[in-house]
Amino acid sequence: QEGGGNAGNCLTAVARLLEPTDGMGVSLISKVGLDSAGEAVVRDLEEEGVDCSLVYRGGETTAFSYIIVDEKDKTRTCIHTPLAEPMLEGEVADVRDKAERIMGSASVVVFDGRHTEASIVLAQVAAENRVPILLDAEKPRENLEELLALADVAVCPESFAKEMLGRKESQGIAGDFLCLAREFLPRAKLVLITRGSEGSVALASPTPGGLVRDIEESISIEASGLGSSGGAPLSPFLRSSDDAGVLLPDARDVGNSCVASGSCHIPSVVDTTGAGDAFIGAMAFALARPKTFAESPLSRVILLASVVAGLKCQQVGARSGLPSSDLLDLDKMLDLDNV
Repeated sequence: QEGGGNAGNCLTAVARLLEPTDGMGVSLISKVGLDSAGEAVVRDLEEEGVDCSLVYRGGETTAFSYIIVDEKDKTRTCIHTPLAEPMLEGEVADVRDKAERIMGSASVVVFDGRHTEASIVLAQVAAENRVPILLDAEKPRENLEELLALADVAVCPESFAKEMLGRKESQGIAGDFLCLAREFLPRAKLVLITRGSEGSVALASPTPGGLVRDIEESISIEASGLGSSGGAPLSPFLRSSDDAGVLLPDARDVGNSCVASGSCHIPSVVDTTGAGDAFIGAMAFALARPKTFAESPLSRVILLASVVAGLKCQQVGARSGLPSSDLLDLDKMLDLDNV
């Protein structure tokens, strides 16, 4: 048994990557049930250094999932039980009352599309305070459009654009997501499309501060698939010598507005549960450190996210394999000294 959930996994990844010298903390706003699972969720996150003082309690059961991992085929099946009691009106009002204080000291805020009423309140205040908003758009959810409209960075699976746009035919990865940006993402400066073992695609305007929706370049991604063949070894970026044969993903610029990256080559993939959350956590970590995100090439930030996600897959569960700053030489990986 191990803690899970998009936000919890993401924040655990951030907490492990942060160093004491960063002078930053990690906080979760959510809700769990009045059961032992709820107590375990809070306890596990607090042990990772996540502040849970704004995790509300109520209802008989906490959301939980049984995850069945097929070791032979490297697949997983999730059986999910939702939270018994969603956030109540009084709890949303409490979040609203505290939103200015919360966002006043925030470096980045991450939403996973759940508890949308409270999330929209926080996102509006974040936008007013110019706090970067990262949205984990895992799948279409109720009222998600309002969060998409406020997002500065959106991370989506490859299928998301067609689902949101209601299309059966694809215009290609870039075409689908540029259409998505023009219809649903008016503020987004970066859209990341995750493709599992095929890596990821990033869309960003070459103009500093430019919007994805304004990209007019014709981009063909399909011919640029990089898979997980892997490039250079990870070992030069580790503080310890044991890299277990992990190879860094290859990446290439596709035109001026796109970076296509493969996935890490992991010799022993054990469990992919939470790999996307790990990827998003690493992106949130980079956004929380302005120098990192402003001065590092986008391809390097994606490299970090891919490595964190890949290393996670070496162990069972969503969190056991998440690396810490003690393992990764982050400045060397992000190439801060050579930009």
